Parts: sequence; C-alpha cells; structure tokens
Amino acid sequence: MRIEDLIGKQLGRYKITRILGRGGMAAVFEADDTILRRPIALKVLYAQYVADADLVERFRREAILAARLDHTNIVPIYDVGESDGVVYIAMKLLSGRSLQDTLLIDSAMPPEWVGEIVRQVASALDYAHGRGVIHRDIKPGNVMLDDNNHVILTDFGIAKSLDTPGLTSTGVMIGTPDYMAPEQIDSKIGPVDARADIYSLAVMAYRMLTGVRPFDGSTTDILLAHLSQAPEAASLRNPHVPPSIDAVLSAALAKNPAERTKSAGLFARSLNEAIGAPTGVATTPPPGAKQAVVIPSVAAEQIVAKAQATSTKPSATTRRKRPATWPILLLIGAIITGVLMFVTDTVLDNRQEARQTLATEAAEREQFRTQVAQNGVTQTAMAGQMNQTATPTLVISSTATVEASAPSPTTVSEAPSPVAQVTNRPVITQVLPVAPTSAPTSAPTNNPPTATPAPTSISLCLGPLQGGFGSLWRNNPSVAEALGCPTTGEAASTASIQYFDGGMMYWFGTSDQIYVYYSATASGAWQGFANPNDPSYDEPRETAPAGKLEPIRGFGTLWHTLDGIRETLGWANSPEYPITGVVQYFPNGLMIHSPALEGRPARIWVMTNDGTWSRYTDPNS
Repeated sequence: MRIEDLIGKQLGRYKITRILGRGGMAAVFEADDTILRRPIALKVLYAQYVADADLVERFRREAILAARLDHTNIVPIYDVGESDGVVYIAMKLLSGRSLQDTLLIDSAMPPEWVGEIVRQVASALDYAHGRGVIHRDIKPGNVMLDDNNHVILTDFGIAKSLDTPGLTSTGVMIGTPDYMAPEQIDSKIGPVDARADIYSLAVMAYRMLTGVRPFDGSTTDILLAHLSQAPEAASLRNPHVPPSIDAVLSAALAKNPAERTKSAGLFARSLNEAIGAPTGVATTPPPGAKQAVVIPSVAAEQIVAKAQATSTKPSATTRRKRPATWPILLLIGAIITGVLMFVTDTVLDNRQEARQTLATEAAEREQFRTQVAQNGVTQTAMAGQMNQTATPTLVISSTATVEASAPSPTTVSEAPSPVAQVTNRPVITQVLPVAPTSAPTSAPTNNPPTATPAPTSISLCLGPLQGGFGSLWRNNPSVAEALGCPTTGEAASTASIQYFDGGMMYWFGTSDQIYVYYSATASGAWQGFANPNDPSYDEPRETAPAGKLEPIRGFGTLWHTLDGIRETLGWANSPEYPITGVVQYFPNGLMIHSPALEGRPARIWVMTNDGTWSRYTDPNS
C-alpha cells in the first residue's frame, strides 16, 4: 500500500486528513482525534519497515522517550499504537514551518535571531540531557518555528536513553551527516552522549549565521571533514557575524568531546554574549523582541534638517507678528554656560577620584603580593603536599583549612518536619551539566577535559569578593588560580541540602538547579542538573534501611531515575534541610555556601568546570 492511500482512513481513534511531510523512516499526517475532537499530527512508520522488529522498537521508543519529556520547547506526545499493521505515534499538531524551510527562504539569519533560536533549542536539550536522554539528530529539519516564533524540538526517533543502551549495533552511524558529531562517525573517539547534541547544535548555529554548512561535498567528504577539519571562521563567511562568535563556535565544535563546551545552555549563553559584541553592521532584532526606539545618527540628522527646513517657512501669522528672540537667546546662553561648568567640575572630580582609586588598587595589589610571599604557599607546592599524603589537612592560612574527611553523619530514623517545608520546585530549562571525574554508570557523562585552566593573574584581580568567599579566595592562592576573577557578586536564595552515604545533593532556588556531589570526603566530582521534581516522587516509595532515608521531590527524582546517581550516593543519611544558600560565579567555576547543620560546620564548596570540587570550612564562621 502506498503511503498516500492512508488519507481518509482511520487508525484507531485517528482519522487521517492529509499528508504533512515524509522522512527517512516515516511520514507525518494531519489527522482528527475522533474522541477528543481536535487535530493532531500522526507519524506513521513506512510499511516496509513494519517487519523489522528493531526498527519498530526504535519507533515505539521515540514515543516513550519523548513522552517523558514535558518541556515547552519539546513537542508533546499524546499516544502510540498500532492498527491494521500500521504503527503510529500521535503528537501535537504544530503550526508554522520548520527551520529548514525558513533557511531555504533566508539563507543566512540575523545573529540575534540565531541567538534566540539556539537559546530555546538549548533549553530543550539541557532538559532532556538532565533526564538521561540525548537526541542524536539535531538539525534544522527537526526544529519547528510556530506562528509566534516559539521553537519546538521534534523527532526523537533516534534518541538514546543513557540508562537503556542497546537497539543499535556497534559501528552503525546514526544521524544526519551534515550535522554529525565526530564520535557519531567514529566510535573510537568516545561514547555518543549529550556532547554530540552540543556539536550538532553548533553546526546548526553556524549554518544559520553564515547561510552555508561548515563542510560541503559528498557524504564521504563531509564525514571526513567532521573528523579532521576545522570550518572556516563564521565571521569571514558573513560580515554581519561578530568575530567574538568564532571562539564560541570553535569551542562547541571541538573534535574531542572532552574539550567541547560543557552544556547546550552554556553554549547558548556564550553565543548570545558574543552576539552582543559590535560588528559595525546593522542587524535585525530577533523575532518577537521588544525594541527600544533608537534613532541612528544619520536619521537624526535628516529629522533635524527636515525640521529646520520647515522652520524656515514661517506661517502667515508668524510673518505678521514675530516675537523678540534676544531674551530666549540669553536664556539659552546661560543654560549652556551652566552645563559646561557642571561638566567641567564633574570631569575634574572624576579624574581625582580615578587617581585615588588607582592608588588604592595599587596598594591593595602590593599588599596581596606581600601576603602571598609571606604565606609561601603556591598552587604547585600545595599539589605536591596533597600527592604525598593520602588524607591531608593543609593549612592554607590562619582562617581556612581543607577538610580531610567529612564529619560522621547524623543518624536519623525519621525525616523531621522541615522536609515537608521545602516547597515544590517547578522544572526549569537552564542547566550546566558537568560530568564527574568518575561518572556513575547511568548518569549523563560529559567526560570533561583534564587540562588545567590557564592561570589567572590574581594579583590584578579585585572583583566583588566579600564574606567567607572573599576570605577563602584571597587567602588561598590555589582557589584563586583555579576559579579566576569573579564575574558576579554573591547571590542568596532559598535552597536545600541533603547528605548521603556517598556524597550530597544541593538545590539552589534562583537557578533551580540541583548539584550532585560524589564522595563524602573533602573533595570529589560533581554534576549539575535542571531540577526535575517529578510530583510522582513527592512521597517515599521504599523502605529505607535503619537510620537511612529515601530522598524525595527533585532529589528523589534524580536518585530514582538515574541509577548511576543512586549507586554512587547510596541512601540519604540526613533529612532534606531547607537553608539559605549563597552562590558566586567565576569564569572557571563557582562557590556555594551552606550554614552549620547538626554538627557540620558552615562550609564552602569550590566547584571547577573540570567537574571536580573541594570543600572548605567557612573562614568567617
């Protein structure tokens, strides 16, 4: 039977009305849901594949994986079924057109448009990655733009769940050649995980920015180029692209997954920051963006010239009676004189203040250098000490020590009432997933680069550092060198923390992220996830061993759904404490703070972008 013969037929509760498109494995129809009386999109597997059990299973899995993902930028799945030998998936009918169709009309898009589209796709990917699902076929044809320029990611048909390997044989390439990550082409490079989606997203961004794909030629040429060639800089292919974007794309297009940008969200943020850089070329604002009214200088001159031309043609009334103008001229002259005097005084004051600031900064820098010299502690020396002793306690200064081991956990037989006071936390879409050095078996693995970040000239860094964070940073050169100069000040938020036999979980309310710390000692590996908070995990499900607790809510969702986290952390040995958390971001990582809790002192966790952390006692506690 031809695929067109399905038009007018009914599959289960769905009556097919027209064909919308065709893909490699399936066709998509518009159909009517005869029960709910609404139009839907029906994806139907081609008849020649129905006999292939593996393909049918993969097709069904698309529905199962996608149905688990409830996100504003992911197409909702309604149903999966089979009728008269036809296998189908019912999903939301989307209006608008695909990004691929848009690119056929506009070969290159304004950078601001690209930034907004990438932001929304990255939001969907971070959400999926946080739940152990990778897409593996990010391309313009799988991105829909609705009538309001809202982005929807579709077609999880070849998606892979990180906790359910299988269904594809070793050596089989899955994806679209133009957008394939190197590890999808050559399995020796590494596993296909979330970083493959980041690479494909960067290729798609390059295509939108320049109007061309990074590599062209035959399929073989393109695959070889993904393995061994760097694309031409986007700013050279399109003068509207700021040169600052080149570095962002290059990081996300790294051939080695370990050197690639850590998350889709981080790539989107970096891209949008680079898009804000000046190019000297006017660009069109992104779809739906609210714009301030700005009059360019040329247009302003034209408006002024037009106004002056109009003023040279006085009306009949003006010609008959022209008022005296000298009082107005005197008033204008007085105003201008006053403004000039004010500006002059302000400039002189600012210059004097600037001189004082420079002198103060120079004195502080000299004091910092003297302090470092007196302490005689360098990052290299500290690393040597740590290698000599298995469980060291290094005295960095009189106010900060690295903890050699965690205090013994408090035995709790029943979760106290504060656990119930932790408010439900909605799912968000911004996440910076960073893989641990020894990733759990089923958690998303990003295998961060082992290279150490470039040393920071800390003697020249006087950023917004205060409190315990500031004391630790200033008195511990290894922390300063590892993190770099702060990019923001401290930020406080509602938070919660829970201790486990093998580590800890920390939720920060403002970003709605959950950080998972592996190891109950003073250092280890960490990962970041969007808070899943599945309501079905709001109550305990299992009987915990004596003195242990089962995590619930967002912590419980991660613990139950990602086996690697559960296996590594084990059972909780404390309740989920509601706290006031503090965070501060740095170029190479972040610091978070927790107050003293049941025998545990106030602590600061230093988390670096290579996926490792170290714990310190708060020097100001």
